Amino acid sequence: MIDGLTNEEEADVYGTDPLAEDTDGDGSTDYEELDEVGTDPLDFDHEHDASGDGISDADTYWLSNDELIAGRAHPLRKDVFVEADWMEGVEKLSDEAKWRIGTRFYENHIWLHIDDGKMGGGGEVEYKQVIEVESNELKPYFRDDMDTDRKGLFHYGLIVDEIEGDTIGFATRAVSAFAVQTDGRGPLEIGSTFMHELGHSFGLVNDEELDGEFGWRHFEGIDSWDISFSNYPSVMNYNKPSEHFGYSDGTNSDEDYDDWSAIKELMGDEPRWKEVPWTWR
Repeated sequence: MIDGLTNEEEADVYGTDPLAEDTDGDGSTDYEELDEVGTDPLDFDHEHDASGDGISDADTYWLSNDELIAGRAHPLRKDVFVEADWMEGVEKLSDEAKWRIGTRFYENHIWLHIDDGKMGGGGEVEYKQVIEVESNELKPYFRDDMDTDRKGLFHYGLIVDEIEGDTIGFATRAVSAFAVQTDGRGPLEIGSTFMHELGHSFGLVNDEELDGEFGWRHFEGIDSWDISFSNYPSVMNYNKPSEHFGYSDGTNSDEDYDDWSAIKELMGDEPRWKEVPWTWR
């Protein structure tokens, strides 16, 4: 017995291998599949997503067997992976900002993994002083600097010098990609904006016409000055303090919104990066 099942149970009841912890090699032990997940320990179901995080058990297994990602993904846990690139000469996301973002996710039972070079991706990319939104100037960075195998599994964040106009960040649900401006801003302000744009890349928007389309979730307090921060204490609220980290749980007022529940629902949707239009938020 090496996986929680007796040898007799494995051999006589379930037909699994008593000498193997994971008979079908899908990353979940035979015991986990039978007792917790409800899948067949003899059949590697490549589409099944036990944790509902949008990453299939098969992809979780692939991630877990990458020597630089090993141990970070688990089929019974909600995991989020973000590749974070930065332009030459621009500071990457600070360790303090990564810790604050990651802590907020962990407190809500989601494990966030930001790859800024430690997991085989993330790194410096070619410098361009100003990134234009409408001309899709984020798209070639996503296309050329992110490994194809990661597309649909990782969000993509790019730290840039400047963004055209008066915006400090923008995102698209199409490929779960976003950009954040650093010019004239401190590391925690940048980190707060990073978390804001990550929320958009999950699908949080203020647009009734998009509500339910391609996995978007609409709430009128997102990207708005209309609801006070005390009533909707979220990084998605324009009234937030500049160094605030965290989404709201919907319990603070009648005007509040449960960002976390929406994000968890959106995580479980099928990957859409090949079919969703490039709509900027």
